[in-house]
Amino acid sequence: MTSTVGIFEAKNQFSHLVALAEDGQETIITRHGHPVARIVPPAAKPVRRLGAWRGYVIPEGWDEFTDEDYQLWYEAPITADPIDGMA
Repeated sequence: MTSTVGIFEAKNQFSHLVALAEDGQETIITRHGHPVARIVPPAAKPVRRLGAWRGYVIPEGWDEFTDEDYQLWYEAPITADPIDGMA
C-alpha cells in the first residue's frame, strides 16, 4: 500500500513513516502537491558476514574441530623446540 504525505507532515512524522517502511509500506512525499521523494522499504535485508566487507567468504564449518585437527594438534610429532627452534 502506498500513501502520500506533504513534506511538512513528513517532517513531523518521520519516525512513523520509517516504521511504515519497515513494515513494507511505501510513502510518497509531496511539495505543493508534486511528488519529490519516496520512503520505501529496503529491497532486501543486508546479510552480515564476517569478512564480507573485504570480499572474503568464510566457509561453513570453518570453526569445527575435526579428526584431522585433533591429529595435528595432539598426535603429530614435535619438529621444533619452542625455545631455540631446534628439534
